[in-house]
Parts: sequence; C-alpha cells; structure tokens
Amino acid sequence: MTTPKDIKEATLTFENLLAALNSETIHCVDDSWEENIPDDIWNEYFDGQDFEVVGDINEYVEDVTIHNDLIEKLEKPLHRWYSTSITVVKIFGRFIGIRNGNNPYCEFFEMQEVKTVTYTKINSDQ
Repeated sequence: MTTPKDIKEATLTFENLLAALNSETIHCVDDSWEENIPDDIWNEYFDGQDFEVVGDINEYVEDVTIHNDLIEKLEKPLHRWYSTSITVVKIFGRFIGIRNGNNPYCEFFEMQEVKTVTYTKINSDQ
C-alpha cells in the first residue's frame, strides 16, 4: 500500500532527478536516450528503479509508438535543419520528456499524461 510518505519521497526524488538532469549540459551523442544520461545520474536515479518508456516520437516516423495505451498523441516538433525525437519515460510515478535528436544537447522536462475518451457505434448487424 502506498502511503503519503511514499508519495512525498517519490515526488522529491523525481524533482531531484529532473533538477540533476537540467543542471548539466548533456550532449546527445547517441540515439538511445539511456546512453546520453551521465553515469552518476544513471546510477543514482535509474539503476535498479522501476521505469518504463511509455511513448516515443522518432525522427523517421510521423505517428507515436504507443506503449501500454498511456499516451494517445504527441506533436512531432520539426525544425528547418533538423528534426527531434521525444522519449517519454515514467519513473517515480511521473513522466519525463527527453528531447533528443540532431541537436547537440538533450532537453529534459516534466510531462503529464492526458487521457481522452472516444466513443464508437457498435455494429448491431450481429
């Protein structure tokens, strides 16, 4: 059972992770977001933690790859001279967006999950 203390600790840990990622200039030298995270940050926050990639936008595909139906749609940012990719990672119960691509620096920001409801007609010709 999750207690208020657990939630408070996870929130503080998430905020510390985001601050640590944004306190350094992290070069995006590899297409894999995991390879771009500095070892000290990886070891402190990611190693041994339960995290998952819940959405990807890559520079070659227009549509979002959906994992676990958590993310319905993200806009793909395009620039004149390069396109970017955004990976959404769920860790400590929250979402981090990692912008990566031809830009030499990674960008890290908090994201939120937005759920939508869709209705469709049921085929009554059965």
